[in-house]
Amino acid sequence: MSKTGTSSATSGISRRWLRPTRTKRSRRALALLGALALIPLTSVIGAQPAAASHAGPLTVTITKVVNLGATGIESSLRGEADLYAVVEIGGSTFDSKNVHVDDKNSIEPFWTFSKNFNAGDPDFINVGIEIWDHDDCDGPRCVSSNLVGGSDDQGDVSPNAGDKRLDLVVDRNAGTWTGDTTNTCAQGDDTSDGDQRVLVCFDITTNSTSGDADGDGLLDGWETRGYDADGNGTIDVNLPAFGANPNHKDLFLELDYVTGQTPVRADVQAMKNAFAAAPLSAGSNAASLTSPGGSTGTNAPPNPDGLRGINLHVDTGNLVDTSAREGQSANTCNDGIDNGGDGLIDGADSNCRFVDASVEDPGPGTCTDGIDNDADGVADVNDPDCLVGDNLGGGGPITAPGACGVDSNFYTAKNAATGFNANRRLLFRYAISEAQGAGCTPSGGQGEIGGNDFTEFNHDGGTIMHEFGHTLNLHHGGFQDNNCKPNFVSGMNYDNQFGINRNGGGTIIDYSPPRLNVNGSTRGAVPLGPLVENNLNDGTILDGTDANNRFVFANSNGQKTQSPLNTGVNWNGGGDIDPPLELNQTINIDTSGTNGRPSACTNSASNSTLIGSDDWSVISLPFRQFGDAADSAKAPETDLVPTIQDRQLMQQEINTTDVGLTMTDTPDPVAAGTQLTYNLTATNRGPNPASSVQIVDTLPADVSFVSGGPGCTAAGSTVTCNIREILAGGAKSVPITVAVPANLVYGNGGPKTIVNNATIDNLAGPDPNTANDSASESTQVIAVA
Repeated sequence: MSKTGTSSATSGISRRWLRPTRTKRSRRALALLGALALIPLTSVIGAQPAAASHAGPLTVTITKVVNLGATGIESSLRGEADLYAVVEIGGSTFDSKNVHVDDKNSIEPFWTFSKNFNAGDPDFINVGIEIWDHDDCDGPRCVSSNLVGGSDDQGDVSPNAGDKRLDLVVDRNAGTWTGDTTNTCAQGDDTSDGDQRVLVCFDITTNSTSGDADGDGLLDGWETRGYDADGNGTIDVNLPAFGANPNHKDLFLELDYVTGQTPVRADVQAMKNAFAAAPLSAGSNAASLTSPGGSTGTNAPPNPDGLRGINLHVDTGNLVDTSAREGQSANTCNDGIDNGGDGLIDGADSNCRFVDASVEDPGPGTCTDGIDNDADGVADVNDPDCLVGDNLGGGGPITAPGACGVDSNFYTAKNAATGFNANRRLLFRYAISEAQGAGCTPSGGQGEIGGNDFTEFNHDGGTIMHEFGHTLNLHHGGFQDNNCKPNFVSGMNYDNQFGINRNGGGTIIDYSPPRLNVNGSTRGAVPLGPLVENNLNDGTILDGTDANNRFVFANSNGQKTQSPLNTGVNWNGGGDIDPPLELNQTINIDTSGTNGRPSACTNSASNSTLIGSDDWSVISLPFRQFGDAADSAKAPETDLVPTIQDRQLMQQEINTTDVGLTMTDTPDPVAAGTQLTYNLTATNRGPNPASSVQIVDTLPADVSFVSGGPGCTAAGSTVTCNIREILAGGAKSVPITVAVPANLVYGNGGPKTIVNNATIDNLAGPDPNTANDSASESTQVIAVA
C-alpha cells in the first residue's frame, strides 16, 4: 500500500538509522579539517556576510527517489523498496518514515522538511539527505525467511566513495548550496555491498516552509532558478523566463493545435483576464468552505505578494491571429464609447462578444503584412499583439489525432515527437485544439476531472476554460455533477459555457462567483441560495448585489431564458413580473430548452433542490496529487459538451423576445413652418431581455431632421436609433424632432397629410411576433395666418 504526505519534524530518530552515516561523515569531516584550516572560508564558498540579516525557513523537498542498484537497498525476498527519507537541517533531524512508500523502486513523493531560523543565525546551514528502506516485513513468506522486523537499509545517495549520505551547505541568503553536489539530483557511487545506489532529487528554498510559497504546485526553486528535469545542472524549462513568480500563483497550459483548428487571440485573452482577476489576495477568506450537500474544500490561500489573481500562461507557440491588429486599443468593449461610430456601444455591438477582451469594430488585421504597424520595433509574429497566446517554445501544430475525446488517439498525439515535451510533465497541463474525429458522438470537448489533460473541438475561450476547469478539479455543478443549475453562475455550467451573459449585452467567461467589475475588484455572492423546483415563487432575487450578470433557466414554457441576477425573476415565462406574484410553482428549471440544448441538461424531474456553489475557493492549481502521471484519462468528463452548433441554438433561444413599437406625434395638426415631434416607444414583452434594440425611422419626404434622442443618427430621411437594452416587461421612448417647411401647405394648394413609418428590431436575437414590429403615424399639416 502506498502512502503519501508531508512529513512532520521530529527531534531525532533512532540512532540505529543514523549511526553508520554519522560515523562516516565524522571521518570525512576530520580528514578535511586539516586541509580546510589553511584555506580562507571565502575561497571555499565565496565571500559572504558573517550573519544572516533575516529570519525565515530553510526547506528541503524530496521530489524523486529511484532505486538504481541491481538488487537495490531492499534485501532479497522482500520485493521492491519501501522508501523514506531522513533529512538533517542545521542539527535538527526529520524523517518521512510514517508516510513511507511501500513496494516502489521509483517514486515522486514531494516530502517536505523545514526548519525556521532567527535573524542572526549563521548564513550557512549544514543539510544532510539520506534515503532508507523501511523493513516492516510480515506474513508467511517473511516468517519462513526469518525476515520479520528486519533492520532498515540505507541507500547510497552520496557521490563520494565510502559514504551514503548527501552533505550540503546551504546559503540562507542566496538559497544556493555547495557540498557533495550543486545540482538538484545526486546518486550514490558505490556498486559494492549489494549495489545500494539510489538517485535522489530535491529542491531547497528559503522562501517558504511548504517549499511552494504561493501554493501553485510549482516549487519555489523551480520558479526562481528554473526546472532541471534530470538534475544534471542544466535548466530544461526556464520558468522565470516565462514569467513565473514564487510569490504569485502561476498556471501553465500548453495548447497544441491542428492547423486551421485554433482559437483567436480574444478568446485566450478572455481566459487570461479571468484568471488574472481571480479572487485571491491578502484579504482572501482562507477559511474552510462546505457546500451544502457537497464536499469540503479550502479556499485557495492568498498570493504572498498580496495581489489578486493567477497568472495564466497559455503556450500556443508562434501561432498568429490573422485577424488581430498591432497596437490595438484594449478595453474598447467596456468603455461606454461607440468606438466604431456605428451607433452600437460595448456589449450591444456584436463584435463585443467578451466585454473584457474583444475589440469593438476592430478593422482589418495587420499581423501578416510584414509591417511594424505600431512602431514598437517588432512586427507580425514577433509582436505579442499578434500572438494567440504566449510563445513559450512548446505549443505548436500537430498531426490531426482524430480523437473523440481524451482517448488513445489523444495520447498518441501527445506523446509524438511534435507533441508534449516530457520535461514539462510536472509543470504544464496539456491540451489539443482539433476537429473531432470521424464517427464520434458530437461533443465540444472532454477534460479530466482532476488531472492534466483535455481536448477541445469548439476553439472558443468559454469551452477551453470549461475543459481547463475540469483539470482544476471543478465539476458541472461546482461541488457536484449537476448540469444547468440556474443558481450556479459559472463557465462550468453548460448554460454559461460560452459566456456569462452581462446586463447591457456581451459576456465574460469566469468561474463562480463571477466578476461584477471586469477587473475583479468586486464579485457576486456565493453560494447563491437553494432553489426548490416544486416551490418556486415569482419575484425571487438570486443575488441583489449583482447588477452586472445574468443567469439562465428553463421557464414554464420550456424556453431557455436569461434574467438579471438582481431583479425578481418570472419563472412562468411571461414578460412581466405580474402582480400578484405567482407562488408555489412547480417548474423544471434546470432542463434543456425548446431546441433540446444543452442535451446533457435534459431531465424530467420537477422536484429537485438545486444548490449554489463557489468554484474559485476550491480550484486546485497543483495536479500531482491526482495521480495522473501515466498517459491515461483520470476520471474524464462523460457528458456531451455543447458544440459550436449548440451555441448558436442556445444563444438564439436566450435572446428570443417579443419587441414592439408604437408611435405618437405632437402637435397634430402641425402648422407649416414649425417643428413636429414623433415619440417612438419600444416595448419588450419578453421573456428575455432585448440587448440591442434598434429603431429605423423613415421620415416623410417633406420634413427635415432636427434632433433625436440618445443613440439616434440621421442619414437623409432615415433616422437610426440604437437604444441598447430593454428588459422583459420594460419600455423605452425616443423622441425625433423634424422641421415642417413653411411653404408646404402653400405648395400643396391646401393642408397636407404626411406619414411617418418606423420599424423595430432586436439585433441580438429573433422576434417570435413580428406583427407589432412596425408603427406609422399620420399628421396633418395646416397653414397658420
